[in-house]
Amino acid sequence: PGMLLPGAPDPGVFPARPWARCVSRVARMNPLSLSHQEDAFGDPELRREIAAYAARWRGIDCSAEQVLVTSGAREALELAMEFLVEGEDIALEAPGFTPTRRFAQARGWPVQWLRAGARGAEMPKKMAKVTLLTPSHQFPLGGTLPVPQRQAFLQAARARGGWIIEDDFDSEFRYGGQPVPAMAALDREGRCIYVGTFSKTFSHALRLGYAILPPALVPRFRAQFIHPSAGAAITAQRPLAEFMASCQYDRHIRRARRLYAERYAAAAEALAGWPEALGCFHRHNAGMQIAFHLKCTPKDTEICRRAAEAGYGVRPLSLHDPEGAAQGLLIGFCQTQAKDLPVQIAGLRRIVENTCYDQPK
Repeated sequence: PGMLLPGAPDPGVFPARPWARCVSRVARMNPLSLSHQEDAFGDPELRREIAAYAARWRGIDCSAEQVLVTSGAREALELAMEFLVEGEDIALEAPGFTPTRRFAQARGWPVQWLRAGARGAEMPKKMAKVTLLTPSHQFPLGGTLPVPQRQAFLQAARARGGWIIEDDFDSEFRYGGQPVPAMAALDREGRCIYVGTFSKTFSHALRLGYAILPPALVPRFRAQFIHPSAGAAITAQRPLAEFMASCQYDRHIRRARRLYAERYAAAAEALAGWPEALGCFHRHNAGMQIAFHLKCTPKDTEICRRAAEAGYGVRPLSLHDPEGAAQGLLIGFCQTQAKDLPVQIAGLRRIVENTCYDQPK
């Protein structure tokens, strides 16, 4: 993966012993739950815990009946898009999450691009049938969509008879300022589908995510999904429910957030020392990566290629822009100790400077 890989949790933070105890307890007390599942929406105990967690952490008033367990956020997003677009148009952030863009384009849907900036996505003049947003921490730029704009999107969706899909992929990791409620928590008309994941907060290997559906959509989804998600690991669902019920998951989130906050501060301080001629970044105090906007002439893909040769995992911002216009580096910090970040970021700076200075004037 390389140094400074964006969006990746630290495997060393994974609570291996508490997790092993939960798996062992479930294997002793209810072994059938590790291999058999009747409900197409996922393990009932896990869905109850997810509903309670969403209420505690994100202010969402929902029941377990509204929770659909998937193999990750990506499957939840694609299921929601496939189900709701119905041959009409979809609005996506630009830059935004590349897999959802490719998914929409592969199906030939008309796509409306919402230009994203330091304060999230812009409000369109005309609302699409389905709008996909990352309002709490815009991917990949990092901005937070203000509450008035969230309410405006919800009102416009209601007037259009459309839907908002909220991708809340790493909202747990805010390192300062007031917590912002989920967009779904502001939804009084049942127009917002909330998507969450355990890949960022817990482990990529778990392969579990979820969608929280508005009550009116539950019967329609039930009619569509007769069998559980093929990719959502059955063996992990009941142990995760046990882990959440015992408060271990909340404890893990708080510990990870404390560690990542230290690492974010160290990374931001190191990047703040880069010359203005190279570029700039916004201190969003959230997430698992920093978007550094380049000002120098070489393409971000070339810088990332050279960085990869030196063992870095930084990613080019342009790959997430449908026009390829955004030039920058997505720099991770979660997998690196705070004390090591200044050295790694200094090494990356040398690569950026050398690449810039190699360019013809």
